[in-house]
Amino acid sequence: MNFHHAIDEFLLYLQVEKNYAANTLTGYAYDLKSLEQFLLAHNRPLDVSQLQTSTIRRFIQDQVLQHKISPKTVHRRISCLHSFSNFCLHEKLIETVYIHPSTLIINAFII
Repeated sequence: MNFHHAIDEFLLYLQVEKNYAANTLTGYAYDLKSLEQFLLAHNRPLDVSQLQTSTIRRFIQDQVLQHKISPKTVHRRISCLHSFSNFCLHEKLIETVYIHPSTLIINAFII
């Protein structure tokens, strides 16, 4: 499935079925848009089934090194991506979860 379409489905799921707060939805939408921009800038496929852990790790490292995001923002981005990955797995858009939060948090700060 196209990444942009999967984002829309995920955000709708969070809003309707999980009743997430508007601020959380806005933050998650921004986080996923940031990943989409990273994928485009690095010529990566925009199909959720082709996302890999290494690409997510590079995205987080890019956010820390190039964009100087705060540790709090890093944690939110990782949480968002973990939830998105679980949603994609549940919806059978991917076969395995491609993000493991504890590993990414550690790797994001060991650069």
